[in-house]
Amino acid sequence: MQIAGIDPGPKLTGLVIAEWVGSCRDIEKILYKGKVPNEDIIPICQGCDCAVVEMVACYGMPVGKEVFETVKWIGRFECMLDRELKIWHTELYRMQVKMQMCRSPKANDGTIRQALIDRYGGKEKAIGLKKTPGILYGLSGDCWSALALIQTYIETRGFLPSAAA
Repeated sequence: MQIAGIDPGPKLTGLVIAEWVGSCRDIEKILYKGKVPNEDIIPICQGCDCAVVEMVACYGMPVGKEVFETVKWIGRFECMLDRELKIWHTELYRMQVKMQMCRSPKANDGTIRQALIDRYGGKEKAIGLKKTPGILYGLSGDCWSALALIQTYIETRGFLPSAAA
């Protein structure tokens, strides 16, 4: 099964597409990783069985134009996933990812990245080297967040509704 992790932004979005066997707690391999212009997300997601999209939450602080643009794109992605690709999708909030990956609301990108590396066997095994790449080799920036969405979904829900399976 192919599952997409989508970490939306106002213009560019972190995207990871991974192969996952539904009975397993880890992904099998990463099929695609990159920071992609928003309008290119849906064509790249063709062939996916489901998608996990990061949703914006209010923490009581003022936000700017970029946050509102990101929220608009989240809605667009969900409409396109429904109408064009007809694939099942769900939303996860950043706090859910922080709590699942690190068990702390104070987690940041670095601690989430380290938690993923630890889950996949440590730096030598998970990332590896150019000659001997691990499953996480080549991930960078927002792709770590997109992978964390997938991993959180797998660990907390670990199934697809029967309509999508």
